[in-house]
Amino acid sequence: MIKKFLLQMRTKLYFIPGLFTFFFIALACLFVYIDELTGRFVSASGALFIYTSRAQASVILSTIAGSLLTMLTITFSIMMVVLTIYGSQFSPRSLQDFLEKKATLRILGFFMGSLVFSVISLFSVKAEPADGAVLSPAVAVLLMILAIILFAYFIHYIAKSVQISIYIQNLVKQTAARLDTYLKKVDDDPNITCGNLDDYADIFEGDALEITAEQSGFIQYYDEKKLYALAVEHDIVISCVNSIGKHVTADEVVLRVYQAAAMDKWDELKEQLLELVLIGDETNLYEDIGAGTKKLVEIAVRALSPGINDPGTAVFCVDQIGFLLQKAAKGLEAKGYVDEAEDVRLIVQGITFDRLLFEHFNQIAHYGLKDIVVIDAILGALITICRDNGHDIKEQVWRYSGDLTKKLHLTEYPEYEKQYIRERYYQLARASNQTIHLSELLTSV
Repeated sequence: MIKKFLLQMRTKLYFIPGLFTFFFIALACLFVYIDELTGRFVSASGALFIYTSRAQASVILSTIAGSLLTMLTITFSIMMVVLTIYGSQFSPRSLQDFLEKKATLRILGFFMGSLVFSVISLFSVKAEPADGAVLSPAVAVLLMILAIILFAYFIHYIAKSVQISIYIQNLVKQTAARLDTYLKKVDDDPNITCGNLDDYADIFEGDALEITAEQSGFIQYYDEKKLYALAVEHDIVISCVNSIGKHVTADEVVLRVYQAAAMDKWDELKEQLLELVLIGDETNLYEDIGAGTKKLVEIAVRALSPGINDPGTAVFCVDQIGFLLQKAAKGLEAKGYVDEAEDVRLIVQGITFDRLLFEHFNQIAHYGLKDIVVIDAILGALITICRDNGHDIKEQVWRYSGDLTKKLHLTEYPEYEKQYIRERYYQLARASNQTIHLSELLTSV
């Protein structure tokens, strides 16, 4: 329940700024208390340079509060401009990336917290008698200096964030890190195995009790450890029907329970299982491994549109998609949890790899069909995917390349481009361990 709550909060824009604001409220109350205890004593014995009189403190805090309010307003305006750029030039789904960047939210939270600190300190200074010295203005001045430094960094950070190449590189790094974490988790846990959905065909053919979603939204999280524990406890098999990031409607099946037809207290178990599935209004960037590659596809398609006409960005996206799918091919189709007796207890379904290839390359190939550079990039990405992957993956890549061939209409290409495509297909044939000869390829492509 705690992790579920934290995951829900991490997707809220106000969570991190809210934490900063509460911290600075507590800090302001602390210094108000310190000023009440030490103010008169310091005034009587000679104030230190970090203490100021209450009259001066009122002026200093008023100036700082006004400056921070202006800085905060400018920050909000800049964020709205950047969101417009992200939505119009990158992808509508990329807005969530900017809004959930820790640097952006922390800087915004610091500005909000510093403003709240200054206002509370100003209120307490004016509420007290005029005599005595206070320490809070010195702290406010220090916060103002830090705010100026952070504001300069924020401008630099924003200038880099709106560069498409840097955004794509950061997106690829984050997605690759999530993939590596996922694969490491599978390798380190002896109870987890990755395989194909066909490996669980015998289980899927049995009778199942279905659990449906109570609301529409995106599947953000499965508490796999607790689902596995419940499956072992009740001697059942649980199948998570949809992958994380998939949108489901109300009353759509999200879980299937096998071997539970004669089970007592089914309603109670059903409620427990539903508590372990988190459905929200947005995708969960921290758990949805496929969110990054989907955005790359959208950016590539947008770059190929006549209004933007930026094939260089599309090619860059295709190269990165090939790199990520080469990693993803190692175990995203289905993840199974087995007990000590090697019986399957939990199946977390993903997506078949041939479907993954279709969803990532079909739109790009459709809109870039007449551009030899885009076709070359797609073939190069397919070659990359074949690297360090097994026979099944190579077979699926080769089958997909055959479907791609049917769309090319080579008769419309100049002879040099035809020859270039044929050579690329020959490289793909070798990478996917196909025995086709070059002479056969020249006639089939």
